[in-house]
Amino acid sequence: MAPRVTAQRANMALYTPQETAAPAQAIQRGMAQLSASMDRMSAFFGEKARMEAEIEGAEYGAKNAPTEQQLRDAFQSGEELSLPGGTGTIFDRAARQAALDITQTEVEFQARKRINEILTNAELNGTNPATILDDIDAVTHGFAATFDETSPGVSRKLRAGLSIWANSKMAAYENSYIAEQKTRSQSNFLFNQLSTFEAFDEIISKGIPTGLKDDNGEPIHRPITNDDMTNFKLGRMEEGKRKGLTGSALNALGNMWDQGLIEAANKVLIDSVLILEDPQEVIIAIGQGKVTDLDIATQNAVATLRGQNVAFSDIAKELRTRRIDELKYVEAEED
Repeated sequence: MAPRVTAQRANMALYTPQETAAPAQAIQRGMAQLSASMDRMSAFFGEKARMEAEIEGAEYGAKNAPTEQQLRDAFQSGEELSLPGGTGTIFDRAARQAALDITQTEVEFQARKRINEILTNAELNGTNPATILDDIDAVTHGFAATFDETSPGVSRKLRAGLSIWANSKMAAYENSYIAEQKTRSQSNFLFNQLSTFEAFDEIISKGIPTGLKDDNGEPIHRPITNDDMTNFKLGRMEEGKRKGLTGSALNALGNMWDQGLIEAANKVLIDSVLILEDPQEVIIAIGQGKVTDLDIATQNAVATLRGQNVAFSDIAKELRTRRIDELKYVEAEED
């Protein structure tokens, strides 16, 4: 027997399309386009009005920014600056920002100008850098403080920028001051050495001061030894080295010292020996190294020359030569 087939009805939903009339569609599209155009026009005029407000506000802020004198007064008094504009409208914000930008630039300019004045005066007067640090800090923090309430961010930025700039200027001045002081110290040292050279005659003639006085209140001197003037020179050379004199400068100074000392010692010898009626006996004693019984000036002169490695015989020879020249001169004058 053939199987039985049962037919089932398909489960299908019927969709009936909704039709919109063509004129209605056109109207909808037109309204959408009109709305978009109105939005663009509104945005355009809104942007235009915003730009005009910003321009007008910026112009107003620029014209009414604090003057140079007002900035100085604020720095001196420590009072806050009064800026035009505010935070309400676009015009107010633009006016405030323009005034703030101009004032910040002017404040920084005035601060740098004042710091430069302090440094210039310091350079002219040779002022120690340590004594102007407080003045520069006062300018840096004083000018920046004019924005502490009105614009703390600008105040911090300005204070940091001025501090960095001022520190670089101070570093340059400190280097210049150190170099100047070094040069001045060296110049004073060399000048003092020249004065010492001029005093060689007196030192050799009198001897080394003891710091004591005799019964008449006169300073007491002791005889010069062979090492006294050499040690004196070495001490001065060491001082010159500490003051930064170069090796060539120290060598030149040492040669001048030796030359000046020998010339001064010879002069003292001539004045103390050759003025005698018969200096031959003293010259012979010097040649033999027997100077203990000679006058203090002659002893000191011989000791000074010995410190310069001049032999007794050479000292005596120089005296004989000068004595002979002196006698020849006298004979020529008599003829």
